[in-house]
Amino acid sequence: MKNKNLFLTSLIYFITMVLFVGLRIASSLGAFNGLNADIANIVFSLLIQVVVMFFVPLVLIKVVFKKGLKQTFADLGFQKISARTFLIVIIIGVLAFFLNLVVSTVFNGLLGFFGYNPTGGSGSTYETFLQFLKGILLVAVLPGIFEEFLHRGVLLKGYSKEVGFRRAIVYSSILFGLMHLNVGQVFYAIIMGGLIAITAIVSNSIYPAMIVHFINNAINVYLVYAIQNNLFGANFYSNINSFLQSNNPLLTFLSSFLFLGIIIVVLVILFFQLFKESTVNKLQTIKLKVEKGLDKEIFYGEEKTLEASEIAAVNTVLVEKLKPLLPDFSNIQSPVDVLVPKSESDKYTPTVLENLFYYASICLGVIITIFTFIWGVV
Repeated sequence: MKNKNLFLTSLIYFITMVLFVGLRIASSLGAFNGLNADIANIVFSLLIQVVVMFFVPLVLIKVVFKKGLKQTFADLGFQKISARTFLIVIIIGVLAFFLNLVVSTVFNGLLGFFGYNPTGGSGSTYETFLQFLKGILLVAVLPGIFEEFLHRGVLLKGYSKEVGFRRAIVYSSILFGLMHLNVGQVFYAIIMGGLIAITAIVSNSIYPAMIVHFINNAINVYLVYAIQNNLFGANFYSNINSFLQSNNPLLTFLSSFLFLGIIIVVLVILFFQLFKESTVNKLQTIKLKVEKGLDKEIFYGEEKTLEASEIAAVNTVLVEKLKPLLPDFSNIQSPVDVLVPKSESDKYTPTVLENLFYYASICLGVIITIFTFIWGVV
């Protein structure tokens, strides 16, 4: 097998997904019925998020790849971000919520044409402030950290090294969507997964991905709380639905298309700002520091001005050092190539065996998702 790392990364995810599905089935069969409903919900969420999506893959990575914890977290994208990056990512998170809302509204409308009707609804109630805080923890904080650890850490980072950024975005986003095991969520979750993956790649850190995921889920939790307590934003969903839905299908399509277009344009602008902040500015800072050091040389306590030839030689070394941090500009044919640069890994085509457990994970997710659709129709 030529690409063993790709095979092992997919295997780790497949094991995680099997455990995840197993816990979901056990829960539906009444495994937690002996507990108070709130306690059962907390225990189930902690098992899924902390144990299955964090500790299990982390232990498997340690066993399979034999790296220290510090190096493992660095490889998974745990890199510091600037305050400006943080602010940009917050705006991306808010826009991601609106993008999510439009895509899910349109997609669920299409499902409705086939007779699909979600059974049971979300069941979320946040009537008290304590319930609201619990919702933020279970629905926003835990998934924001641990689902991102698995999908944008283990999968996106693992795949990008082996098959390039672009295929890694597609692979991780599809699995992220199918992981929801719900036909009403799968499509917009795939779109959301792609958006978060690009955010992680452009920022060169997993933290922005966690922030975007948290903000999207937290806004949903707040709006449910606002509706149940008649707070600011209580009429938000009904106003948006009125905007997106009408008796005129053409008007609905044009409204959705216009809304999506505006969101996408603003997101692209923000991605370029994020790229500038996370990559270009860092390179300029490094270059300025080195150039300042080239002005004078400390030699046995005495200042000695560098010769022009020495400056040129050091600049040559500097350029070589910076090359790995920059995209290959010879391959850039569009703005997309700047944000999501091509690499030699993009040219590699995995074999069926190397992708075996990736396909197995997709099959498992698709089968359960189809059952949720059938259940919603009948």
